[in-house]
Formats: sequence, C-alpha cells, structure tokens
Amino acid sequence: MTADDFQMIVSGLFLSLFVVIYGYLLYLSWRKAPLPTIRTQLVFTANALAATVGTIVATLFGQELPPPPNAGGNVAANVAPNASPQTPESSALPPTAALKSLVIVKATNRWRQNMPAFYVIAYFVVGFAAIFTWLVKDPPEMVNTPAYITFGLMANIVRAAF
Repeated sequence: MTADDFQMIVSGLFLSLFVVIYGYLLYLSWRKAPLPTIRTQLVFTANALAATVGTIVATLFGQELPPPPNAGGNVAANVAPNASPQTPESSALPPTAALKSLVIVKATNRWRQNMPAFYVIAYFVVGFAAIFTWLVKDPPEMVNTPAYITFGLMANIVRAAF
C-alpha cells in the first residue's frame, strides 16, 4: 500500500463518516418520535466534519478563506508587506473552471481523480437535504448548520459567476 492509497482510504472514510452522521441526523429529524438528546461528542464530530468537508468543497469552487485576525484585530496587518492586493475577480476561480478541475485532474490514481467529485456530490446532497429539512420540519440546530453553510457557499459560487 502506497502513501497515496492510504490518503485516499482515510479521505473516503472521512467523507463516509460525514454522510453517515448527517444522514442519521436527517433521519432523526424526519421520524415521528421526539428527538433524542444529542451527545456533545456527536455535536463536536459533526461540526468538525462539516467544517472540513465544507472547506474542501469551497476550495474546489475557488473560494478562499479569509485571513485570520491578529491579536489587535487589524486584518491589514496580516498581509505580507510585499503582497499585492487581490480583487474578488483574482481571488477565486470562475465556477466553470473549478468544475472542470474536478474532471481534469493530473493524477495517476483513479481514486485521487474522483475523490473531489465524491466530496462535492456528498456535500451538496447533504446540504440540499438539510435545506429541505430546515424549510419543512423543525430540525435540531445541527441540521440547520449545513443548510446555512450550503446557502452561503451557493451564494458565493453564484457571485463569482458574475
């Protein structure tokens, strides 16, 4: 087993855990019985998985993370002195280029080629299911979180298109 194989196995397990946990939470939201108490460990794990998978998908669509604030709260101080300012147009790939990058990958490993597409598909399936559940039912806050984040990511993808 190569290091590349190991990375793909861990990435696949990580994505599977994301889908299973949020699938379980969506199931709990739709069943007729009252919602059980959700343990703190599940909340932490679900939030960590959603943040990681969401960041990967946002990056695939050319979205960049904001710079972390320094202790004084001056975001401009986080920029290197010789860095050129970035405009919104230069900081993100157009959505079509990001989608093409999902298909055209220079990799020899078939799993490595397809893993970004698996992440995008899983993220949007869970996200759209969470949005629908949020609109129709009264789900736990943990189901609302991916709904909000999916809305925000879709808004940024649409914004980048224009």
